[in-house]
Amino acid sequence: LDEINERRRAEEQLRYLNQTLEERVRERTEALRRADLQLREMMTSITDALFMVDRHWRVTYANEQAAALLNTDIQRLQRACIWDLPVDELGGEFRERAERAIGSSKTVHFDQFFPGSGKWLQCHCYPSEGGLSVYFVDITDRMEVEERREHLLAAEQAARAEVVRVGRAKDDFLASLSHELRTPLAAILGWANVLQRPQVDADTFQRGIEVIARNAKAQSQLVSDLMEVSRVESGKL
Repeated sequence: LDEINERRRAEEQLRYLNQTLEERVRERTEALRRADLQLREMMTSITDALFMVDRHWRVTYANEQAAALLNTDIQRLQRACIWDLPVDELGGEFRERAERAIGSSKTVHFDQFFPGSGKWLQCHCYPSEGGLSVYFVDITDRMEVEERREHLLAAEQAARAEVVRVGRAKDDFLASLSHELRTPLAAILGWANVLQRPQVDADTFQRGIEVIARNAKAQSQLVSDLMEVSRVESGKL
């Protein structure tokens, strides 16, 4: 009788343990389902492109934004080798840095232009034991602002250089003008002093008058030319 009672207690305890185990399995399964659903909702809410690859570079996850960026669809992207996709931007520098992230197990960040989408993207490669997560952030607006700023800076530097060049040109012009004005004036003043001397003969007097007249005419023409330049600069001519 004792043996029968002991067996019954053992069977009841076994049924209790089985029932408890089933409840725990159901609770654990439900918790995993909720966690998976929450993770999927979180991944879906990401507005930037994201894809994940395993150690063999096969895509294990990709959102719609990544498919659009890589100019393909989700069905084709899933389980595809990332290097087999006909996307030029995934070669060269991108591949070298992605492989570096996997090889070094260190996060790698870099900026790259994607001609297919016409966007500048900041690429973040996060390595893990299972592979690599690649997250793209659109920085096109920031890059355009920086490019405009660089153009403005270059334009400002060019304008300053032009101001310096014009200033030097004006200095050279004024030096040349001073020489051109002084040359006929010196001849006029020199001959005027000669003609003021007493007992100047007729030939010297005539020669002096001619030199004065010729240089006065030359200086008058020079002044006229300068006035024409002034009128051109002021928009009157």
